[in-house]
Amino acid sequence: MKIRNGFVSNSSSSSFVVAFDKEPQNEKDVHKMMFNEEKFHYNPFNWSLDFEKNPEETEKYDAYEISCRIFEEIQKRKQATKEEMVESVANGLVDYSSTGLKKYEDKNGKVDWEKTNKEEYRLGKEKIKKFIEKNKNKVFYVFSFSDNKNEFDAMLEHTHIFKNLKHIQTSLH
Repeated sequence: MKIRNGFVSNSSSSSFVVAFDKEPQNEKDVHKMMFNEEKFHYNPFNWSLDFEKNPEETEKYDAYEISCRIFEEIQKRKQATKEEMVESVANGLVDYSSTGLKKYEDKNGKVDWEKTNKEEYRLGKEKIKKFIEKNKNKVFYVFSFSDNKNEFDAMLEHTHIFKNLKHIQTSLH
């Protein structure tokens, strides 16, 4: 029998379409846009009931370290194209009825994945069109993080690091 001693036993991944106000030139630009002047990023899912009395119980991460990682990711890629943003969003729509996506099934209940994928893409395209319109003159990047790589990437995926920027997070479980 195998026993896993890792951070997560049921892995997931998420993609993020992020709108920056301007092209980040360095990690300090990223830090200012993502965290203002905050030194720490707190895990919103691990807050103690009374943070003021028990701050040591709240999981926190170095905001500058996160900013360095995001800037490193930015340097690896170009600004996202509309097509990349659509693909990023559309790939996670199939499992979520709240998106309005319907699985096209025949009379035997077999899913017609070609029709379903076309609808998924259409909805993703609509969502990105609205996002771009609401964020005119911004710079867009697509990121992807998975919680099965390491604890740091799991934190990037799950703790709302882009909360101060306009973004779309798509769960790709």
